[in-house]
Amino acid sequence: MKAFVDKFFADNDEFPEVKNIIMQKINDIFSVTPNLKQLDAFLSDICGIYSQSRRMGHEVIVSKPEDEEEDEEREEAPTVTAFDRNADNIVAMGFIREEVEVALRAAFNNPDQAVDYLISGIPPSAFAPDINPPCLPPQ
Repeated sequence: MKAFVDKFFADNDEFPEVKNIIMQKINDIFSVTPNLKQLDAFLSDICGIYSQSRRMGHEVIVSKPEDEEEDEEREEAPTVTAFDRNADNIVAMGFIREEVEVALRAAFNNPDQAVDYLISGIPPSAFAPDINPPCLPPQ
């Protein structure tokens, strides 16, 4: 995988700062075990964000922990779940958060399916039945 990252930045040599940051965090990136397609998409997104920031004249600041106390403070911050991330992304498209949460639950946290449900409606089969009698042994 490291060879893939090196090749990616050899092909995209206008991002040496991004390459340095990625190489510093390479173990963190590989800890989530991305496949090559995911890694390529991640690197492309990072480079795209970096180039947009440069075009807009923003200074790109990389935060580095100065001591262990800051690390402990960061660990206490609430963890954002995949459900929350997906909901935030869909709400950013203009949908109402409560409806988004219902659609995401019905779609088992699949954002593409949830957007389909928001547009076309959630089918009744996606909900649990109101009456769910226990299974009785045969008589």
